[in-house]
Amino acid sequence: MTIPNILTLARILLIPIFCLFAFNTNTSGNWKSSHPDTLLISGIIFVIAASTDFLDGYLARKWNQTTNAGKLLDPLADKLLITAALIALIEWRLIPGWSVVIIIAREFLITGLRSIL
Repeated sequence: MTIPNILTLARILLIPIFCLFAFNTNTSGNWKSSHPDTLLISGIIFVIAASTDFLDGYLARKWNQTTNAGKLLDPLADKLLITAALIALIEWRLIPGWSVVIIIAREFLITGLRSIL
């Protein structure tokens, strides 16, 4: 287990925590105005998780610690984090759902093409 892989796993573990704050809604689907800090907290968690993406790639290349597990988990962690964030933006009514469908479909298409090639 290398430090870059640990950072990738940390990013994956931060995704449910991000979702816990990002999707903090009441039963009517409206964002809880009684907890305005949850939006800020979810943003901070996202920035921390996203920064691990840069750091794990940098360290893996610098220390020559690229692994097969890292090659598999890093793109998966990226896609999970970005997908959760995009769905949160829909939940907050900041972007339309159709645009997220296009972005996620593109990701699936690119991933499928990479696996074929």
